[in-house]
Amino acid sequence: SCLDDRSLCDPHAECVPGEGGHYVCNCHYGYHGNGRTCTPDSQSRDDILLVSRGMAIFQRGVNPEVPGKQLVVIPHHIAVGIDYDCQEERFVWSDISGHSIRSASLNGTHQKSFFANDLNSPEGIAVDWSSRNVYYADSLNDEIGVATLDGKYQKALISEGLVNPRALALDLQNRHLYYTDWHRENPIIGRVDMDGKNNRVLSCIGLDGQNRRVVYASLQYPFGLTHNNEAKFYWTDWKDNRIHSVGIYGDGYASFPISLGGSGKVYGILAVPKQCTGPHTACSVNNGGCPHLCLPGQEGVRCECPSNVAVKGC
Repeated sequence: SCLDDRSLCDPHAECVPGEGGHYVCNCHYGYHGNGRTCTPDSQSRDDILLVSRGMAIFQRGVNPEVPGKQLVVIPHHIAVGIDYDCQEERFVWSDISGHSIRSASLNGTHQKSFFANDLNSPEGIAVDWSSRNVYYADSLNDEIGVATLDGKYQKALISEGLVNPRALALDLQNRHLYYTDWHRENPIIGRVDMDGKNNRVLSCIGLDGQNRRVVYASLQYPFGLTHNNEAKFYWTDWKDNRIHSVGIYGDGYASFPISLGGSGKVYGILAVPKQCTGPHTACSVNNGGCPHLCLPGQEGVRCECPSNVAVKGC
């Protein structure tokens, strides 16, 4: 293996842990290939997916024929939720083993970790790039919280009525945060304003199927879900640990592996946007006039005190 003979890898590749304790060659950022041969990427970025699996986060293209590569490998950490800060061109993910939120540049460098002492089991996350906040679902604390992307401030947004919160999605246009709770006796999809107001249940999982459209039904054990350019859905599946995709109208199904290397269950998946979309919030200018946390809502902004540190005036 390349662990014994590094010459097996291209000069623009490194030897990284793979399945079953084996080591594989992985092309550096800016190059693509099978690791034994690496070719420079073109200057214009193609559509890419980020996938979290065990201690690694992978990048791969939406073309099944192009192999992916590992961007981040952190021993003993388990990456679950993943989102993108388009303003700083950094991806942000949750680490349930390290009880923290982490971030890195799009090439996997300049990694940061924060809130390791304030979170228990962070899973789903959603980045508000305009307000410079990240929302997270903590399944062991039974809460949904919000934190600043600079790692300074954090507090619970919803701390009652949740059992197993997981997936999060933001609607910046309407200032809404959507979430799921996979409580086995009463699973729900909920919606709350981004400032924590007007929390309501949108959908209880049932069999009536009213006002719903089945896009694709042949699923096994899906976990992560994303969409690319409002044209295709991509999801991860625990049954086969592969990426699956289908058009938004149910056409063009495909399935392909994540990448060489990595082990364990596949969790989050994200189609990385090429540019920021959606409107700016009032928090984007001078932090909305707030000294600490600024949360956009239906009527302006809501200034909040953090719960992780003692600050003056709170």
